[in-house]
Amino acid sequence: CEALAAAVDAEHDCIRDTVDGAPDCQLNLTCEELSALIGAAHVEAIAAVARALDLRGGGGRQRELAMVEAFVRKYTPATRPWHPFHQDRARITVNVALSDDSQHGGGRLLGLFADGVVRFDRAAGDATVHFSRVVHGVSRMEHGTRYALIVFLGEEPPVRRTLGPDGVWTRAVDV
Repeated sequence: CEALAAAVDAEHDCIRDTVDGAPDCQLNLTCEELSALIGAAHVEAIAAVARALDLRGGGGRQRELAMVEAFVRKYTPATRPWHPFHQDRARITVNVALSDDSQHGGGRLLGLFADGVVRFDRAAGDATVHFSRVVHGVSRMEHGTRYALIVFLGEEPPVRRTLGPDGVWTRAVDV
């Protein structure tokens, strides 16, 4: 966790996010770069939990899920204070907390389910694994710094939904 947080602090891009256009302080990683930072065994563990969810969720059989994207994201009240509700662009998302939720105010991972919003309280190293179609976001940062490793695995879906700042859902179709 510390190596990934240090890596995004040392070298990151402040680009516009594809979900809401807000600036993102994140370090994009290839599979090889991620392996160099955390070790091949940890990268395989991430892939294994994704394959297990895929199998339970109707994947039919155990299959390889290619890494679509991986990045470390840094949240602070001044730079990236929240992330709106959205869906990701792969089959499975693995979101690893690189900092304890107790070390910062706000910045909680939230999931939107049929019975309402669920807040996930996590310690450094805890992973939340979900189908990328699950609508989720990050609550507003109040103080401190939040770090997360995000890994998308499997094929990219043709349609994504994003909740805009005006409360209206938009659909993007990849062609």
